[in-house]
Amino acid sequence: MPILAEHDPHKILGDMEQNGSYVGDKHIVYKDGTHGDKYLDKDKHLSQPGVAEKICALFATDITPGTIIISPETRSKVNLGERIAQMTGATCLSTQKILDVHSFHPEDLT
Repeated sequence: MPILAEHDPHKILGDMEQNGSYVGDKHIVYKDGTHGDKYLDKDKHLSQPGVAEKICALFATDITPGTIIISPETRSKVNLGERIAQMTGATCLSTQKILDVHSFHPEDLT
């Protein structure tokens, strides 16, 4: 089933469908054991040239200077929070995943 333009005004899902990072209409078993028919592989999508910039620019429209962004690093090592902070003058605290918990160092707060 094609993605309707009214549900994808910025063409993000359309881009994901084109590059194979959006999977729809297939039986999928998610990591938590539940089932569905759609999957978004954000890491595969973010590895495409220019994609991260497009997504960051969309998020950046709602961020003001002085905002603190807490952002996890993705599997592909793309940190969207850092890029958004650079675009907006916000501050970014990057997290690391240790034993399934995202955390950051307290000294990052100073």
